[in-house]
Amino acid sequence: MAVTVEGTPTKATGTVTSLTWSHTVGGTGVGLFVGGSNVVGRNTTGVTFNGDALTELWDLGDTGVTDSTGYLMVSPDQVTGNVVLTIAGAATIVAGFAVGLAGLETSSVANAHRTLYTLAGGGAPDDSPSLTVVDSQNGDLVIDCAGVYAGGAPNDIAVGADQTSQVEYDAYGGSSRSAGVSTEVASGASTIMSWTQSNSSGYWAIGATALVAAAGAAGVVTSRL
Repeated sequence: MAVTVEGTPTKATGTVTSLTWSHTVGGTGVGLFVGGSNVVGRNTTGVTFNGDALTELWDLGDTGVTDSTGYLMVSPDQVTGNVVLTIAGAATIVAGFAVGLAGLETSSVANAHRTLYTLAGGGAPDDSPSLTVVDSQNGDLVIDCAGVYAGGAPNDIAVGADQTSQVEYDAYGGSSRSAGVSTEVASGASTIMSWTQSNSSGYWAIGATALVAAAGAAGVVTSRL
């Protein structure tokens, strides 16, 4: 009856074209969400876990300045395996996040989430990355990934009201980049997902989707990084 976070979220960062880190999946009715951000807004060409491909939900950049991407897998292997997030082009600073899910509808990726919503900053920097998911249903778990970049100036992010930051990096890669994944339990058809960045000159990109629970699903929210 609810989608919840399963296990411990994980993260990694590096100046690479392909970012790799270890993640453990366990439990029943599980899924895996992987979010990522890179500073130059390059497309993500694919994400795998334990060698199996995840399905892209969104992949957007903000005028080539920053990026948010989100991928989903239903019923992943219940193992400790590698997440591999690959981007197009030359090596750049990349952040990646993996969040396990319990109680997810697992019959197909299409059934596991509602209509996809994404929003980029549009090239106009401000301090308030935000979007509104408008077709969530009461009890859905809405999950987002946000990335911000302040062009060399110090910058970090704070999660919005009613959201739970599951995993994030603040002021990484030279202090001007921050990124993270958060969740919120929907209370109706309109769910706002937002962050605040400390530098009002920062560019941003954010994406989100509403995850659908399996009938009779239950679970326990566990630790975050």
